[in-house]
Amino acid sequence: MEFDKMTIAQHEAGNELSGLLESLQAQWEITIMHEGVPVARLVSLEPSRPERIKRVFDSIRQFRKENAGQGLSIDEILEFRNEGRR
Repeated sequence: MEFDKMTIAQHEAGNELSGLLESLQAQWEITIMHEGVPVARLVSLEPSRPERIKRVFDSIRQFRKENAGQGLSIDEILEFRNEGRR
């Protein structure tokens, strides 16, 4: 998982915790500094395995609903397979 990155001073982190949590939901990685030295890193948690599996099946159901009656080429099927392996 790739994150956007941000560095913030320790005193700012304490004052802006709610904003930092929002940034984490948007897939940011935040490094907290104390006197110019990194002391902590905040990163978003990945969804649990059951949540990821549910998202995959939900996206498949949505795709099937949007593309009912349309056939898929072998290239499209392979592309979807490979996308799931990233």
